[in-house]
Amino acid sequence: MKKFLQLIIVAFASGSLFSSCLKQNLPETKDSNQNDITDFIYYYKYADTVVINPGTPNEQKNISVRTITLNYTKVILNDTIYVTPTLPASMPLSIKVKISLSNIWATANIPNAARIDPVAGAPVLGTPGNYSAPVTYMVTAANGSSKKWVIKTTPWPVVSVYEGNYTESGTLVRQGNPQDNLSGTVYLNTINANTVEAQAGSSVFGNPIILYYIQVNPGNSVTILSSPTGVANGITIYPIAPASSYDPATKTFTLNYEYKNGSGFTRTFHTTLVKQ
Repeated sequence: MKKFLQLIIVAFASGSLFSSCLKQNLPETKDSNQNDITDFIYYYKYADTVVINPGTPNEQKNISVRTITLNYTKVILNDTIYVTPTLPASMPLSIKVKISLSNIWATANIPNAARIDPVAGAPVLGTPGNYSAPVTYMVTAANGSSKKWVIKTTPWPVVSVYEGNYTESGTLVRQGNPQDNLSGTVYLNTINANTVEAQAGSSVFGNPIILYYIQVNPGNSVTILSSPTGVANGITIYPIAPASSYDPATKTFTLNYEYKNGSGFTRTFHTTLVKQ
C-alpha cells in the first residue's frame, strides 16, 4: 500500500475562530451608531505531524493544523485597548520558542452590522500579522459613524530554547561524605533567551532553594552563575575546572561547579544534562 497523507483540521479554542468577528445578540439596525471594539483576541496556528506505522507499507502521516487561543487580559481606555497575552501551559515547548507577536493571528469583537478595517498597514484580522508595535483599526457603525481604535500589545516573556526536562547523570562530592551519584530529571526554567535556572543536586538534596543559572555563551561555552534565590538563602555557586559547555547537536550540558552551604561546607558537582 502506498504511503499517503491525511490532513486533519483541529481547533483548540472555545468557540469558532473562523466565524464572523461580530458580537452577537445586538440589534441589527441600519441606524445603529455602535462602533466599539469590545474584545481583541490572539491565536496561533501550527502544523502537527503524527506518523502511524512508521517504516511499514501502511505508514500514514496525519497532519493536524492546530489552533491555540492565547490567554490574555485587557484594559480599554478611551480609544485604546491594552492587551497582555500569555502562552497557555498546554502549548508545546517546541511551539512556545517559535511564536512571536510578529507572526500571529487576531480577531476582534465588534457590534452587529458594524465593519472593521485595518488602518495604516495594520494586519488584516484572521491572517498572520505583526502586532509587536501598536496597530490601528477603524470600526464603522451601521449608520456610517466611525471610530479609530489603537491596539497596544504587551510582549510575553521570552521562552529559552534551552528550557525543558533534562536527564541528569554525574557525581556530587560532599565535604566529609562519600561521593553521591546524580540521577533523575531536572527541569530548566527560562531566565532569558540564553539563560536557564536549574536545581542543584535535586536527586540527592531535593532542596528547591539550591538553584543556579546556566548561561550559554557564543561558541556554546557555558557560564555557571549564582541564582538570586540561592544567594538569598546563603548559597553561592561558582564554576570550577574543567570549563562547562553545551553541545547543540545532542542538546547536552556538561557542567562543573561548586557551592558552599550556609554552614560553609563545599559541594562539588560534575554533571551532564541531556534534554529529553
